[in-house]
Amino acid sequence: MVRRNRRRRFVVLAAVTYASLAIPAAAEAGDISCDRILAVSADGHLAAEASTSDRGVDCHLVRLSKGRPPEIVAKAECPLKEGDYDFPCDHAPAIDQWRWTVAGNPAKGLHTIDPTSAAEFARLRYDDDTDVLFLEVKHGVGWVRIEAMDETLDSLSVVGAVSSDSTLVVVLNALGHQGISYGDTPMVFPVSELDKVDERWLRARASAEKSSASIERQRRRHAGIFADPPKNEDPLLWSMRTRHGVARVLRKWQIADGFRPLPTDEIRRALGLVAMLEAPRRKYQALRWFLRTRQKDAAEAEVLLTQLRAAEQTRALADYLATAEDPLLGVPSFESKLTADDLARLSVAQLTWLRRGVHAWFGARFDDPQSQSYFEQLRWYTPMSRREWRAVVADVRWKRDPDEYFITVRCGAPEARAPVCSNLQLLHKLLAARSQEPVAR
Repeated sequence: MVRRNRRRRFVVLAAVTYASLAIPAAAEAGDISCDRILAVSADGHLAAEASTSDRGVDCHLVRLSKGRPPEIVAKAECPLKEGDYDFPCDHAPAIDQWRWTVAGNPAKGLHTIDPTSAAEFARLRYDDDTDVLFLEVKHGVGWVRIEAMDETLDSLSVVGAVSSDSTLVVVLNALGHQGISYGDTPMVFPVSELDKVDERWLRARASAEKSSASIERQRRRHAGIFADPPKNEDPLLWSMRTRHGVARVLRKWQIADGFRPLPTDEIRRALGLVAMLEAPRRKYQALRWFLRTRQKDAAEAEVLLTQLRAAEQTRALADYLATAEDPLLGVPSFESKLTADDLARLSVAQLTWLRRGVHAWFGARFDDPQSQSYFEQLRWYTPMSRREWRAVVADVRWKRDPDEYFITVRCGAPEARAPVCSNLQLLHKLLAARSQEPVAR
């Protein structure tokens, strides 16, 4: 990961949280720099880090202590090879090439980070119902959710993991807004805590309940984020402050629901926060909550609607929930590799919406208002600019077959995801066999 003119690390709260690993190094405006962890101890207390820039590389061993800045234990000489300076972040020297400035090898016993094996221990997964990104770790025969990740990060990836009998160390790399890399950061989890999902759920609910009670008091008293704007304060900026405060509390309920489904009375409290925000994306999250409640118990869902209609603040949201539908609910995610058996169980309508979802993932716009308004609610939907879209629909390959256009043109792009493309190929064959018309556009 690459960044310019900024040396900052993201900090994540885990079962054990260590300070940011940023070790100041001389950097000038315009420098490209990145920090990478090449090895880490089994308990996560020591890490070997290479900090590269346009002008060279700094290598050191650091000690990580909870609540304290990282401490440099030892430094090493690790010059780049001739020709590596053009792309220094791609050529951090391997740790066995470091020449330590102290006697012996202070990094002896550290485990080398192997990105190719990271997926065996940890992965990142979005929860579609709550729109929260979770870190999941392999435990026993399955995966467990261990941590909700920072929603302000555009791109987060697992780059390594080290497992021992007592701890699991997961190394993450974060890419923030405008392509600014925050570098590698280790998260340390006691193995004894991995299967305590219920405890994490209860803690998350308690935190959400406490924050909701606080925000409700502020609302009643017209205090805090609901206070009247000060004189000469921009009303728009002040309302943004209010919305941000509400969204932070709503996210706590989303995180709790991501660990385990919330009881209906807590969903109602979360929906009250959604109503304050009045945003399409938030309404879609509310719809997922409501439809899940209706699937579980239709009578309970009706009680929920009655409660929402009883309050003026949530009446409009209740009317929306009573009539809205989610065509992708119950449909497998097209971002995960699907098989022909997975698709064979779906109806023609579900297959058609799944294919529309793939097209939307590529940025397609839809002439069908229902499809366009639906996808505009979704976190991942970023439509092409109108100019770019006009060029697509004018392309003879698109006119001939939209599926083939995406398969041959868009799937060849470096940013294309293999599961999405292979899934589209399967969908194309299956719907063609069922003599379906091309997807609405």
